[in-house]
Amino acid sequence: MTRAAGDTSAHHYDRLLAERHSYPKLRLASSWLVAQCRTAGLEARHDAADSTGMRVLHAVKP
Repeated sequence: MTRAAGDTSAHHYDRLLAERHSYPKLRLASSWLVAQCRTAGLEARHDAADSTGMRVLHAVKP
């Protein structure tokens, strides 16, 4: 992602990112991902969130 020079919000974002993570999180809607799996010919056997909010999707080839 390109940010304009002197953009203070970009500086804050980059600093926060460096303090917490080495890369931004990929955020996908689980419904979109399940649909993509179906389009690819896969069957979603399990799609749920764990206690921390981490989503788990188990897709298999039928």
